[in-house]
Amino acid sequence: MVTKWALTAIYGGACNHIGLIALGGLASLGRVASGAMSKFILLFIMVILNFSNAHAACLYPVEINHENIYDGDTAMKTIITMPFGITKQTTLRLIEIDAPEMHGETKGAATVARDWLRQEVKKCKSLAVSLFGVDSFGRSLAKLYCGHKNLNLEMLKLGLVRKYQK
Repeated sequence: MVTKWALTAIYGGACNHIGLIALGGLASLGRVASGAMSKFILLFIMVILNFSNAHAACLYPVEINHENIYDGDTAMKTIITMPFGITKQTTLRLIEIDAPEMHGETKGAATVARDWLRQEVKKCKSLAVSLFGVDSFGRSLAKLYCGHKNLNLEMLKLGLVRKYQK
């Protein structure tokens, strides 16, 4: 039997379709292997999935109203289409970048970054995200793509945002 903990680890650690393939294998494994052996194999599969780069390649179609882009690294009321047609509304926090804040002395630079991202989203025919978990505020951590162009990286190259420092 696969525990809720195992389901969470598989779902959260790798792309959904890879997790579902592993889950199907685990269901069969639970009927064949002994309890200790199935736990060991489950742990092995989870380690492989969590340390692989498989999750980075999972792109999900996304709908963003350009007016819901708050600043250069945050988009609110974003609708992500997950596998099997399931949709999820969330706020996106674009990872690996840090945009200027919309208040105080950085407001001018923040407006430029926000407006650039809004224009890119507005004109893009094929928006997608790859997801990397959730932050402490409940925002989905993501890289945003217009076709094959990584918008997070593009803003960094243009000097609109800086590299995020932990």
